[in-house]
Amino acid sequence: MGNSSSRESSTAGSERSIEQQTDVKRRAGPAARTADMTTPSVWKRMTSLPPLQDASVSEGDLVRLSGVPRRAELDGTGARVLAIVTPDELELELEGDARERLQVHASCVAKLAPFPETGISLACLREFCAAYEGKLRRKTTDEVCRYFIKPITAPSQSSLAEALQRLEESGMHNGLTGKANVFISHTLKYEFLDLVDALEAYILSLPAPENVYVWLDVFVVNQHQSAVRPKIWWTETYQRGIGNIGKACLVLSPWNAPIPLTRSWCLWELASVAQTGARLDFALGTADAASLEKGLPKKFKALVSDLALVDIRRALAHHHPDKKIIREVAESTIGLNEFNAQVIGLVREWLVHVGREMLAKLPYEERAKSPIFAPLSEILNLQGHYLEAEAMHRHYLKMLTQWGTSNANVKTLKTLNNLALALKGQGKLEEAEEMQRETLYTSRACLRPHEQVLQESTTNLGIIIQARGRLGEAEALHRKALELSYSRNADLSEAKHYYSTLALVENLASVLRMLGKTDAAEKVHQDFLKIRRHRDAQLLVAPGPGAVTEHSTSVGPSGLLGKGF
Repeated sequence: MGNSSSRESSTAGSERSIEQQTDVKRRAGPAARTADMTTPSVWKRMTSLPPLQDASVSEGDLVRLSGVPRRAELDGTGARVLAIVTPDELELELEGDARERLQVHASCVAKLAPFPETGISLACLREFCAAYEGKLRRKTTDEVCRYFIKPITAPSQSSLAEALQRLEESGMHNGLTGKANVFISHTLKYEFLDLVDALEAYILSLPAPENVYVWLDVFVVNQHQSAVRPKIWWTETYQRGIGNIGKACLVLSPWNAPIPLTRSWCLWELASVAQTGARLDFALGTADAASLEKGLPKKFKALVSDLALVDIRRALAHHHPDKKIIREVAESTIGLNEFNAQVIGLVREWLVHVGREMLAKLPYEERAKSPIFAPLSEILNLQGHYLEAEAMHRHYLKMLTQWGTSNANVKTLKTLNNLALALKGQGKLEEAEEMQRETLYTSRACLRPHEQVLQESTTNLGIIIQARGRLGEAEALHRKALELSYSRNADLSEAKHYYSTLALVENLASVLRMLGKTDAAEKVHQDFLKIRRHRDAQLLVAPGPGAVTEHSTSVGPSGLLGKGF
């Protein structure tokens, strides 16, 4: 991960009994209505609110351009207002590195909406569900927005939260809105009642649920304004808004194939959390929490593997223009590889949190037998928890010996590979090299050439040797590892093969650049792309600077992101 923050992971609902997590569809009924809640008439009153006048453009505002004479290429471009020259003439600074300045007529700009600061309470969510009880079943969040929220806010031409706030200011209702203190990341594909169920479980798990106001886009964003947003809005308004809230919650569903990890918006929101240092929590609904408790041990290893396939390049968006611009902004700011690494790191931390909790419930002597144990130790390596990872690797090796497992067994060799990386991460390079050399020797002597663990042993020794400054020797090892990978995955047709081989390409290219062999590094990338181009790929990764990637063992996809492109 590229920066430090106070991120902490928690899973709402995972520690609560099923009896305690009553279905939100029942809670939304009469029993859920307390004295401080409104009646459904609040939604009727909302339809009588007139629209407010649009605020005029001021210095410092962000705007979107259109119709600038002789500058058609500026249509849709973002800019900042530097000065109001005359009531009809504005001086702007365009987005982008050039920061071009120009004067335009006021009719050529449209003010971009600021990031909403209002959130809604759990009481508001409950009251909304109660008001439309029976009509929300099986409706997606997108459908609820289109068929319910937009119609009742059409007269006021505002967000639902803004309309509620106006009613509260008139003294009609209280407690439904407040300053947002938790940003909610979710997908419009979720069924709305499932989303509310997850949010209710999460909010009730917090110390003072009555003081929680969630930033839920369909409620707090004006659904009647243009959805087209220039790059400057993403990098300044939206990202800064998440940082100012300071806490985000990702609604993860289904937990074993999370839809948000395939959506451009959600990935951008997670990267924004990482870059602003906000705290990240995770929320599960009633059904997902129960399923997680039973199913995670069997799926844990596959989830660890599938996380490596999360990629903003492959993500989808409800509005296709958003997909394009989010990718462009990610590429122009921190780069696609770093963007993916930040997102993956956040979700890995959640897996670490959940894995630790589940292992803690087992007797100490039984923990190494859990299918969670080995993959958890691998994630700890990847997340930089090297001391904890080393202890787990050594314990697992001890247990393998007690179970009569051979030193040439694949499980033993994989664990030794990971232990060497944990040592390397702590700066114990000499010990790590000695262990990795012995492991590679045993792998070569006992395994067939196409075995993955042989390639991993070769890769890891190259990484350790490179860290010790012996670049020529490291180059030879990285070339051999890449050769072994190509021999195993000749066509790169599956996503897992593509990304694992790309990591090896970056390893070799990295050491070549350090040796001053830039042309050779470029050729390694081009050779890789030639192999991939002959297939009808949906994704092509352009050459670019990449960091050395340590190879931690894993298994194939479980279906989280699919097998191919």
